[in-house]
Amino acid sequence: MKFNYEKLGNLIEISEKKNSDLTVDNLVGMNINKEFIPSVANTNGTNLARYKLITKNQFGCNLMHVGRDKSVVVSKYSEENPSIISPSYKIFQVKDTDLILPDFLMLCFLRSEVDRFCWFYTDSSVRGSLDWSKFCEIDIPLPDLDTQQKIVDIYQFFSDRIELKKKINKNLEEIVENHFKEKYIKNKPQVYTKTTLNTIITITSGKRPLVKDNLKTKEMNIPLIGASSIMGYTNQYLFKEKILITGRVGTHGIIQRFDSKCWPSDNTLIIKSKWYEYVYQILKTINYTKLNRGSNQPLITQSDLKNIEIILPSEKELQEFENWAKSIMQKVDENKKENSKLSNLRDILLPKLMDGEIDVSNIEI
Repeated sequence: MKFNYEKLGNLIEISEKKNSDLTVDNLVGMNINKEFIPSVANTNGTNLARYKLITKNQFGCNLMHVGRDKSVVVSKYSEENPSIISPSYKIFQVKDTDLILPDFLMLCFLRSEVDRFCWFYTDSSVRGSLDWSKFCEIDIPLPDLDTQQKIVDIYQFFSDRIELKKKINKNLEEIVENHFKEKYIKNKPQVYTKTTLNTIITITSGKRPLVKDNLKTKEMNIPLIGASSIMGYTNQYLFKEKILITGRVGTHGIIQRFDSKCWPSDNTLIIKSKWYEYVYQILKTINYTKLNRGSNQPLITQSDLKNIEIILPSEKELQEFENWAKSIMQKVDENKKENSKLSNLRDILLPKLMDGEIDVSNIEI
């Protein structure tokens, strides 16, 4: 089934409504994952009346960093209550919901083809901005509304499953974390040996990847790990054992777990330990702000982590905690792997659904 196409500019209209009466104070931003996030900007002394209002089913769009990020940051706002966003963002909405559903339009923006199109037309500035007129040239598929809704439902089915697994993992991690804090921090720290983290870990720094292109292809399927998440993929690895990764430069405090081939980048620190689960919990309790050595951007060193003071239970007690926590965290890791498979499958299906390669008429969700 082939769909008709229409230029994006013919389907949307700009909204320039400002927070002129200062009735809204919830400030949001957007990230490269095409999500709205709470803003961390310092607004002291800022005239919030200049900020743009964004309401349910409107879209926010940042066209300033497309060349740098190789992605156009655009997302549909889904909250019931309005928020405000920087005046540098474009706000737009669907002109006619009898022609295209906002949720379906959002799926169009998730396609890699859209990012490639927008990246190609960026200007020569350092950040690589995209002109609004070029953004409006994106071709949008236009199946009938029933088909649009079916495609949205199929995509949402996978997304809901992924979100459920994330919630389960959050609960499981909290069980282990709360037990750790009750047993080793709040109750009886005085009965344990005081030492430094260096006594139970080895630590090294990551390295800059050898390949420049970190796009995910069949030949490049080994995760390239940044300070907070997977940055891309490569065809080589630095580690293939069980490790913990945390940020060295920039982002701090996010602890990532890996037990297969990966390449941690040069802005990370890699921690190994016989007491993996115990160290994982310790790393999550550290106040990284106090360790910061950077002036322009946050920086911590290997010695900073090595010299963190910790309490150390007996080897028997450590082993008991390790076995108990491992049994729970294995389920967390399994859920993460399942989510990765679901995400990959969802991303493979999306372009096929949007191109009409899959007949959805008889699919019931």
